[in-house]
Amino acid sequence: MFTVGRELDRLRAREERLGRILAQLADLCDHVLIDCPPALDVLTDNALSAADGVLIPVQAEDSSLRALRLLLGQIAAIEGELRREPLVLHGLVVSMLERGGGGVARSKLGRSVIEQFRELDLPILGTVPRSVLHVEAWRLGKTMVEYEPGGEHAQVYRALAKVLEASE
Repeated sequence: MFTVGRELDRLRAREERLGRILAQLADLCDHVLIDCPPALDVLTDNALSAADGVLIPVQAEDSSLRALRLLLGQIAAIEGELRREPLVLHGLVVSMLERGGGGVARSKLGRSVIEQFRELDLPILGTVPRSVLHVEAWRLGKTMVEYEPGGEHAQVYRALAKVLEASE
């Protein structure tokens, strides 16, 4: 993706390239999920320009709070400059959560960051606990729903899919 970003930097209307490609696939797909690297670069700008909505993965860490604020600023800039309609901000997904008893964040820091997420005007749509299961599923080339269909991770992902489906 690094080389794609460098190549896009040389083109005109670079922030709209992905949108033009996806428009050609509109009859083939009901939904397209665009997974962006954690960077505010031309690839993210393309995704934000092409998307209808945003689901934001975060971690219960201070760095995620800072990155989230930067991303929200980037979304506002893209909406002001490149979009006709605002993006739907579906909400946050707290991933890789180290949990303790009762399913809450184990550390004070984690609990504090989650509380700060709750103070934002974005719902927390789900929490995904830290687990080796993701690595195992990836290694086998399977989704979490395929790898452990009855597991907690698969349940979270199904719930997220329902939220996104209902927002049409």
